[in-house]
Amino acid sequence: MLRLAPDKPIPHLTRALERAGVAVAPIVLEDPAGNTQSATRHFGVSYWAGIGEPGLIGYFPSAGDRDRFTLAHELGHMVLHTFRPRAGDPEQEANRFAAALRAPRDRAKETITDRLTLNGYARLKATWGVSIQALIMRGATVGNIDESRKRSLFVQLTQRGWRREEPVHVGDEDPLLLWSLLQRRFGDRPYRPAAEALAIHPTVLRSIAPQPASAHPEGGTPTAKPTSANAGGAVVQFKRRSA
Repeated sequence: MLRLAPDKPIPHLTRALERAGVAVAPIVLEDPAGNTQSATRHFGVSYWAGIGEPGLIGYFPSAGDRDRFTLAHELGHMVLHTFRPRAGDPEQEANRFAAALRAPRDRAKETITDRLTLNGYARLKATWGVSIQALIMRGATVGNIDESRKRSLFVQLTQRGWRREEPVHVGDEDPLLLWSLLQRRFGDRPYRPAAEALAIHPTVLRSIAPQPASAHPEGGTPTAKPTSANAGGAVVQFKRRSA
């Protein structure tokens, strides 16, 4: 339904969702002084009214791989729990859905072996845009890694300091759909007229429907255009960072 290959990395999960009619909205909280506040305990929220209706996923921006997990997790809630609101363990179900969506079972069985080192996991992260820790857990889920090997890998992660900061940078995925809808209705400087029509403060609108990098900021000068690799939501480059 998302028009994704069943055995290849997802180049841009945000754009795949938007093409399917799921609006993606980053939620950035600011205090009165304008300082960005981090969310606690929750990474995302979602809503879908059912077949034929648009969906909505909101997320609190973090690292690129964390954001991709959040989007996949919330998509899992939409697919699995819209019609099963009293599932026994919805969070665990959504986690399993997110893992399977981002690292399909057949490819995980093929590539995540018990001989894979942490450097090998880093290379997989650069390919799949999935955190090293999530890949280790995926390997265990598909039966390629036993409990002893999983424990050993997490000890190594801790020793290297990779539990706190992993060595591969996954790029951010900028949403586009909500901005496009606002621009279509309210013009190239949509926030103030949209705020009055929708009864939503301009600051909130800027958060949930941010301007794409190629758009002109309101009242300012043009920003740099995205590179050809990322323009129009093409391929997200998962860049390696030295350990």
